[in-house]
Amino acid sequence: MKKHFILLRGLVREKEHWGEFITQLKSHFPESRITCLDIPGAGVHHQKKAPLSISGIVLEMRSEFLLQVEKNEEVIGIAVSLGGMIISHWASEFENDFSQIFLINTSFAKFSPLYHRLKPLAFYQLGKNLKSNLYQKELNILKVISNREENYLSLAKEWEAIQEKRPVSLSNTLRQLTAASRFTPPPKAPKAKTFIITSIADRMVSYRASEEIAKRWKLPLIKHQSAGHDLSTDEPQWLCQTIKESLDETSAS
Repeated sequence: MKKHFILLRGLVREKEHWGEFITQLKSHFPESRITCLDIPGAGVHHQKKAPLSISGIVLEMRSEFLLQVEKNEEVIGIAVSLGGMIISHWASEFENDFSQIFLINTSFAKFSPLYHRLKPLAFYQLGKNLKSNLYQKELNILKVISNREENYLSLAKEWEAIQEKRPVSLSNTLRQLTAASRFTPPPKAPKAKTFIITSIADRMVSYRASEEIAKRWKLPLIKHQSAGHDLSTDEPQWLCQTIKESLDETSAS
């Protein structure tokens, strides 16, 4: 059965922020299809008003999803941070949409305290963006979500260009944050085979938030020791290999 990967980014991020990860994923799964869906209020939908609930976001995104998927495909969701909340609710409400989902460095307000979901130092660093120009804002974000300092300057330029093309408004940023804060996660893991992946060295969200999801849903936790919150940017090859190994194990069992 042909694999179709559905990719969701996090807060105010969009499909172009996947960067090298897309190339790596294609090299690991050359026969697969890859579709990146933007959250309402960001990317190609940056002029839309973002819903104030995760359920509202799912309903909007699912309309686009249904136009993309084909019959007899193995649909696999890969989601980062806020995207993890969205796909968790999605896979619970619409059980037949995904066969497997990967939740990367996500956190749930009802499962973890605020200081695990946003570390105090990250809050301070991101707060600088209120008085920064666009390039400096992206650089500040990278200093929080990435641990690969050697890539900061070049990526900040690339991400500045993305924001210039499709700017995310302050209103939509706040609306996405509101949806995240109101989210009530499913009490148990979705029917789709679910994998939890986290970065121990995440400087934005504590890895303990992923630990708590794995504990409550009775799932194993896959850990990377040195990457930052944006694991797909810091270690795209490792993440793709981990996804491949996880899917191979599922097929073999």
